[in-house]
Amino acid sequence: MAFASNRLIAARRSGGPGGAATAVLEAESGWRIELPGAPGPLAARGPRLLATAQRTDDELSALWIDADTGEITARLALRATEFVIAVDVAACDGAAAIAGAFAGTLRVGDREVSSGGLRDGFVATLDAAGQVASLVRLGGAGDDGLTAVGCRGDAVAIAGTFGPGAELRGATLPRVAERSGASDAVVALLRAGGVVWQRSFGGAAEDLPLDLTFTDAGELAVVGVARGELALGGVTHQVAGPADGYLARWSLEGELIGSLRLGGPDYDAATRVAALGDTLFVTGFFSGTVDLDGVVLRAQGGDDAMLVIVTPGSPTRAAPISGAGREEVVSLVPAGRALALGVAHTAGLSALGLAAPPPADPLGGAAALLVPSW
Repeated sequence: MAFASNRLIAARRSGGPGGAATAVLEAESGWRIELPGAPGPLAARGPRLLATAQRTDDELSALWIDADTGEITARLALRATEFVIAVDVAACDGAAAIAGAFAGTLRVGDREVSSGGLRDGFVATLDAAGQVASLVRLGGAGDDGLTAVGCRGDAVAIAGTFGPGAELRGATLPRVAERSGASDAVVALLRAGGVVWQRSFGGAAEDLPLDLTFTDAGELAVVGVARGELALGGVTHQVAGPADGYLARWSLEGELIGSLRLGGPDYDAATRVAALGDTLFVTGFFSGTVDLDGVVLRAQGGDDAMLVIVTPGSPTRAAPISGAGREEVVSLVPAGRALALGVAHTAGLSALGLAAPPPADPLGGAAALLVPSW
């Protein structure tokens, strides 16, 4: 789901078992287009939409689409000799970025990179005409990948995971726990394909950044899942249960501004983050009881979703997205001065004074919630 020109645009998959997948894009304004392949991540900026579709394991399509008419204005293919997958995309003024993972040799336009191990990460930036402007690889001999991307002006931020010996633009990424075989997390800021700064973080267990965004003030916020402990420079958080969510914020100069652990004694995670002005909205899931910087929530069903609001200089606010079954926020999109949440649920839900009935198919419940800025 994405917003462009105040139009809600949703992607879904069509095609029965054993048949070829088709990505279907639909807008509230009435247009509908079909793209060969499975639907991938979407991003919107103004009247433009960046859509991706997984044609085959070794080929992706990236398309600029006019959000008012549904016209495809530019296409770009991302092809690999083994496989390529887009995990996240971002759109900003006159440009866009696609991040994910690949194996073998990846070719995007006239740019080419080759993986060094099982899997490497990549970020491709596109210009306003839909042509590739840069292609950057992150990886080494092990299993590495990028999981999140964002852009602001000429700055592109990336986050992902890496193992021993992984490098970014020729520089080896420092490990947090040298003697651990688990992956560490990394966040980096790029300009014109060059690395401005990078920061490794994590611990002795697997850590996974899942989303990032920029605030109007220029902060870079990253959310994800931590296990064991989360070391962020001079700050270390001890995880309360099997896994906790987290929010970490850096300045555009790479200085750690602040961080929050978001979790309790069960398995919890922070999965998405969006900004309205300088306020950060974080979503995730939890079970049992969770302490969100002093705000305590209790799950009603198996796993509940959560919305956490962080404004500089103000107390943290939080609200559950609850129901008798499982709830998951699958999209989080700024929409003017409000926030659109796409929520998948199995047995109905209630949140912020809104409610959705149980779905006819327990596996197919979905609701879109429009939340005014708090």
